[in-house]
Amino acid sequence: AYVVPEGIKRTDVQVALAAGHKAEAKGTLAGTFPMNLKPEDFSVTSINYAKIKVEVVDGTLVITPITTPVTITVNNVNAIYSGKPIGGTEATLEGVLAGHKLGKVALNGEKTNVGTYANALTASDAQILDANNVDVTSCYSNIVYRPGNLLIDKAVLTVTTPDDTKVYGG
Repeated sequence: AYVVPEGIKRTDVQVALAAGHKAEAKGTLAGTFPMNLKPEDFSVTSINYAKIKVEVVDGTLVITPITTPVTITVNNVNAIYSGKPIGGTEATLEGVLAGHKLGKVALNGEKTNVGTYANALTASDAQILDANNVDVTSCYSNIVYRPGNLLIDKAVLTVTTPDDTKVYGG
């Protein structure tokens, strides 16, 4: 569509894309993508006007992120005491489009002692990939992280001593 100045009949000016030029914006992820049109992309003709100035108002393609919640839940962990901090090992992903999957995710935990710890395992900085392993995290605006529970059981300690004989001294 085009606009002509006030007082000029629209039928007096013909505007079209110049041969070999395209008016398109390309994007596949969430964001704003300009068409990047310039005056030279257009052919302007008129039988009544000799010098016509073209002012382009560029168009854009806007792809908005999905706003429904996407949930990343840290799986519960049962571990044996090791003296070292125990963190999450896996997380599950729900609420994404078919073919999308969890890429990288930071799984955190810092408990070391025997015990049961509710919500002790956390996740952050998730990356969501499509079926071609392209990062599509920006397509989701409502990522919710749910913590997991941690159970640390006592370790089995085996003490072995060498056989020895002593004479009773009395």
